[in-house]
Amino acid sequence: MIPPPGSYTFGPQNGRILVKTYREGLAKAIGHDLVIEVGQWSADVTVGEDPADTTITATAQVDSLNPIEGVGGVKPRTLTRTRSRRTSGRSSRRPRSPSNPPRSRSLGARQP
Repeated sequence: MIPPPGSYTFGPQNGRILVKTYREGLAKAIGHDLVIEVGQWSADVTVGEDPADTTITATAQVDSLNPIEGVGGVKPRTLTRTRSRRTSGRSSRRPRSPSNPPRSRSLGARQP
């Protein structure tokens, strides 16, 4: 259902954003498929008279990402502990801003 033309604002009070990650290559054997919830986000939607003219601008707070599910992968307990000690306190190699505007060419919605 397409809403009537106009401007709309959405956030966590309206629904959830879940990011699903999948393993490939070498990580497929030892990594995990993750489901990550975005806790703080906002989206501004402008619905045009023609649905093709609809725009969506969304912002997600990177520090509000919360992994809620991890499936698969095999990690020996000692390797996990060693790696955790070695990397604890280390920041990500990629500099991050407090929010990263998502970029997508398509959008899908699912009814709960």
